[in-house]
Amino acid sequence: MALKAKNHSMFDYVSDARTKTKSTHHYKPKEILEFSDAAQEALNLRGFDFGSIIRLVGKSDTGKSTEALMICKKVLEQEKAIPVYIDLENKFNFERAKFIGLPIHQIKINTIDGETMTEGDEGYEDFGGDDVSIAYEGDIIHIDKNGLSEKYHTDPAELVTAEDVMNYMTELFKYQTKMSEKGVTINFLFIIDSYDRMHSKRWLDQIGGLKSDLAAASDKSKAQNQADVQYKNNILEIINDALIKKTKSKSVPFSNALILINNGYDFTVGTQSTLKATGGHKAKHLMDLDIFFGGKLGEGISVVKKMYKGIDYEIGKQVKIEAVKTHSGVEKAISKGTIINTAFGSIPHSELNGFFDKNKEFFTGIEVKENE
Repeated sequence: MALKAKNHSMFDYVSDARTKTKSTHHYKPKEILEFSDAAQEALNLRGFDFGSIIRLVGKSDTGKSTEALMICKKVLEQEKAIPVYIDLENKFNFERAKFIGLPIHQIKINTIDGETMTEGDEGYEDFGGDDVSIAYEGDIIHIDKNGLSEKYHTDPAELVTAEDVMNYMTELFKYQTKMSEKGVTINFLFIIDSYDRMHSKRWLDQIGGLKSDLAAASDKSKAQNQADVQYKNNILEIINDALIKKTKSKSVPFSNALILINNGYDFTVGTQSTLKATGGHKAKHLMDLDIFFGGKLGEGISVVKKMYKGIDYEIGKQVKIEAVKTHSGVEKAISKGTIINTAFGSIPHSELNGFFDKNKEFFTGIEVKENE
């Protein structure tokens, strides 16, 4: 199936309400940050614009982080923003990001003399022998929990908090401001993966401090745990107002957007969902769009196989995705469809046959002769 001729930005669904209540002449023209080609085809949505927050929601291995990486790839190719990947699971896979096509390079650092060599340079394979450490460089800013801990905590046993994430983003916002005063415009696409891995310092202080036993904390009363959700909502509102939506204004020379990745969701009576660690309905008004991966019940996943010489080879997983808006506490599905997640990232259904033919040797392990 080819892309439909009429592709909407998701903001087509909210802009009318805004223009009826507030003049838009103070806002910058919209600039779209595009979804992956697979998501565009499945949802008939081109993407989202600067000044917005979207949320990718689903169970593990449904393609949320892959979609975020493919969005990063597009914004870099189109020179619209620098991705800032805040990795709260310490699971960012640089090699997978490279495989998907992000401009990331491995470098070796000699642990004895500090000399470095970049992947692709002559002699790279043998450089340094066993006395090397591996690092990566490229056009993406990455920080994980360990990096946040080193930056904001003197004791590694202390837990990284939502406040730490906000402070890190605020530092980058100040850097953007400083550079804009020198005539240099830097736009950021922030990704927080996974938002439900954070706790608020305020809540931790109430249950024992930054070295609290989270396993024991899980036995706290529902009201106490809900307090953590509420505190994180308050922080998210600050991030939204001060670092994201503020950049819609013409008075701010740079632009930001935010992708939140969540690892799961619970359900209450009926179809109204309460997303873990984001404050349920309270946080929904901050989201410009939710995209559910694996369907809203987490069951929309199936294996995709292609046959070659009488043998079926698994080339990926088909995943249902659904775009949902929430207005006044009521969810409304905008569109839904399916994508195919592969080792190379997600692909549209319309490209499946050509994709397999192009990568037949990779999936089958069989040397394929020309024109075979």
